[in-house]
Amino acid sequence: MDDIFRSNAPKFLDEKSALFAIKISRDAELYMDEDLEENIVVKIKKSIKNRETGLPSRLLFDENIPFKYIDFLRKKIDVDMSGLIPGGRYHNFYDFFGFPVSEESLYYKKREKVPCARLDQASNWFAEVKKENLFLSFPYQNYRYVTGFLNKAAMDKEVEEINITLYRVAESSEICMALEKAAKSGKRVFVLDEAQARFDEKSNIYWGERLIKAGAHVKYGIDHLKVHAKIFSIKRKEGESIQTYAYMGTGNFNEKTAEIYGDHALITSESAYTKDVDEVFAFLKDKTHTPKFDSLLVAPFNLRSSVEQLIENEIGYSKEGKIGKMAIKLNSLEDPEMINKIRRAADYGVKIELIVRGICCYHPLSALQEKNIKIVSIVDRFLEHTRVYHFHNNNEPLIYLASADWMTRNLSGRIEVAFPIHHKKTKSFILASLNAQLHDNVKGRLITGTGKSQMVSGSETLSAQEKMYDLVSENNAQYAV
Repeated sequence: MDDIFRSNAPKFLDEKSALFAIKISRDAELYMDEDLEENIVVKIKKSIKNRETGLPSRLLFDENIPFKYIDFLRKKIDVDMSGLIPGGRYHNFYDFFGFPVSEESLYYKKREKVPCARLDQASNWFAEVKKENLFLSFPYQNYRYVTGFLNKAAMDKEVEEINITLYRVAESSEICMALEKAAKSGKRVFVLDEAQARFDEKSNIYWGERLIKAGAHVKYGIDHLKVHAKIFSIKRKEGESIQTYAYMGTGNFNEKTAEIYGDHALITSESAYTKDVDEVFAFLKDKTHTPKFDSLLVAPFNLRSSVEQLIENEIGYSKEGKIGKMAIKLNSLEDPEMINKIRRAADYGVKIELIVRGICCYHPLSALQEKNIKIVSIVDRFLEHTRVYHFHNNNEPLIYLASADWMTRNLSGRIEVAFPIHHKKTKSFILASLNAQLHDNVKGRLITGTGKSQMVSGSETLSAQEKMYDLVSENNAQYAV
């Protein structure tokens, strides 16, 4: 459409005219005031209606346009200089998702999903998880193992209760349909439905209202804290006792995004995990509850302080002449305190490898920081969404998978969960995946000290996402945790 307009507009313009594309982004944030007369759902519904007429917050423009025109537009729409974003000739890249392509060679090679043999062959999924924890990787494996687990819980007469956090759900959510089925069958269903998940408010509210009608207890968020954790728990009567099963993941409960987001998940019945998950839900149900955690790192309670201590531990090892090392994979690195911790560690000789797909606010302030910190960014077929915290820990690796990026909003303003990985085989899998990502010379880019990026070098071609298929495929991707 841009090209059609460009080709024909000159017929109606004088010879001195020029054509440049611009794009205005409006403020899509929802602002909740302290007026409690209206409930949060009513407020959000009103705010969504106003989103299309929100205040302009960004002006994206063709970088070839003379600045005098941009300055004129900026003043007209009342955007400050920080809201000016130079771009290329075209701006509506989202359209490429539906772009018609007939040439088969332009498509990625189709890959079959890696099967989860343990569940495929099991007659009782609960018994299988109780026998040994289950580790899954998406989109390399089918998300139906997650929706299937909840569906089995909804239909199982021994299951008495299901608790879950929902941040972004699909419009036709199989997850929510399973919860609806469970509630209608008489099971206690608690849903923390984060109504303020930006751009997904409408879908979340729709499912919240539908689940309430089914008999579920739905709570729309926690005052002053967004709930970004990706967890659920299932309470099942087994003999004379109640057995808890817990799910902890790095990705949303969303079947659609699970096809294109790289994430990991753990399903377990181990009390070391389930007790802490119960503590999270106890707080979500009653914010006066003071949670205590033995295994999980949970924001805004102990996640920041625990990670800071783990970094200090690596500094201590380095001071002692031992190996101080850490590898951290994030979507975004923005929190000033964490960035300063990283800088401090590098100055003491800790070797730091970072994989940061999106926002990265770190830059070196010393020669040691430039020497000891390596940053790689990968943008490929799948969106790199997994958060991994790996600390060398004097050759006894500590590995956490998490929902939290190292941003101030995640560490201090949201409910987030990081969970430890204990089994050696799973640790080896995660370390191998990190190593592949750090050496990806197809889609990987090194972020230099100046903020510029350059290709990752390597004598042999290595695509981390292609390598992931091989890693996940080993042993049918069944890594005991």
